Amino acid sequence: MCSLASQEEESRIITPWAPKVDLPNIEALKEEEVELVQEGLQEELIALARRDANIFVALHFMRPQHPMHVEWQDLLNEHPRILIAAPRGCGKSTQISVLRILWEIGN
Repeated sequence: MCSLASQEEESRIITPWAPKVDLPNIEALKEEEVELVQEGLQEELIALARRDANIFVALHFMRPQHPMHVEWQDLLNEHPRILIAAPRGCGKSTQISVLRILWEIGN
């Protein structure tokens, strides 16, 4: 079975995140202005998730992407079809049949 243990690879691992924003003098902002700032960040995150399936998975499903899953998603960006051979329990069906399809439907 595949584990999510970190490996000594130069692959990127996508994990859920949110940008840190320092709002100086936030007390001076009106409630409507604070809401506009938050909406702007949300729109930026949505735009990032629409461009990258790995970010979509990390943000919307709060699950870390193993380097192997990142590679699969990147390969699907480059090629319309790929063949994945991996042991049972490695997330092939979840990554491709569920998460990738949801991402493509949203695009």
